[in-house]
Amino acid sequence: MSYMREIPYLLTGHYVAIAMRPITFPTTKAEIIEKVGGEPIRTSPDGYTPFRELLAKVPLDEFSCAAEFYCAFNAS
Repeated sequence: MSYMREIPYLLTGHYVAIAMRPITFPTTKAEIIEKVGGEPIRTSPDGYTPFRELLAKVPLDEFSCAAEFYCAFNAS
């Protein structure tokens, strides 16, 4: 039995922050997907995932501020 967990790619948050630059708050998940959902987000040293796929895991649909978005995103 292994006690090792898969370590998340720590730079993903950095690439999400870059993709989120054009977004202003308050906003909705649908608006984020419309504006930047197609952006490729680096999720491993040699892999990318479309931002819309990462956003699908976020349980909230509306965000009053960036802090609310990043808390929900990082928790999902």
